[in-house]
Amino acid sequence: LRIGSFRAVDRPTSVRMLNTWHSHRDMVHLVTRCIEAPSYHFIVVYGVSANLRSRWDNSNVRALGYRPKDDSEAFAAELVAKNETEDPISALFHGAFFCPMEFSGDTEKID
Repeated sequence: LRIGSFRAVDRPTSVRMLNTWHSHRDMVHLVTRCIEAPSYHFIVVYGVSANLRSRWDNSNVRALGYRPKDDSEAFAAELVAKNETEDPISALFHGAFFCPMEFSGDTEKID
């Protein structure tokens, strides 16, 4: 499982989390599906709710029977209204605020 943004507070708290948020209800459902799924050798799935703004292709998870119910879009207007800006390096990669640490490259050269 590649878990997105799963926090103690069951709601996204930043604009970035509109892409990566995983609700408590959906996390329980995903973990249950992983435990109860028929035997499989290997699969990569993202722990993320059914977010309209998700950046990840999570089509593999359907084989497990995971059907997320929640969408971070329910919180989008409130978060966007705060006018918070996301670091451009953080926006490019999954690692969020860890990514720009000590980064000194040219983002134009990133595929």
